Amino acid sequence: MTTQKTIFEFLDALRESGVTNMFGATPWLEKKFGMSSRRASLWLTKWMETFEDRQKKERQMKFIKVIKNDAECKQAVYHDSVDNLYYLYSYINNDKAHETMVFACDENGEVEKWSELAYAEGYESSITMMQSVSGIDVE
Repeated sequence: MTTQKTIFEFLDALRESGVTNMFGATPWLEKKFGMSSRRASLWLTKWMETFEDRQKKERQMKFIKVIKNDAECKQAVYHDSVDNLYYLYSYINNDKAHETMVFACDENGEVEKWSELAYAEGYESSITMMQSVSGIDVE
């Protein structure tokens, strides 16, 4: 018996592979699971209707580590579990700047391109900044 989990995992993998537009995925379900076109279409519709909610449940922004934590500079690394991306939260408060920014980085907090993904004047919490970048909840 084919379960919803099995079908959805197949469709998720198919989407990730990029071999077809998902609106054209019905024949893939027919072939893979030996189902009728009507049944495959119903499964595909259900997968599409629940895709965003499932992604929100699976996706998490996790705190990884503190890089720096003093009066003038606070930096920490966060990880997006679905896209496998790392972000550096950076708050600066000195005579030159008083701002909060988020940059793409590696797992160690090293930034290759210093182009901010999010910016706020003054202090903004890491939770607020990470949610503005990813739109997902922060752990």
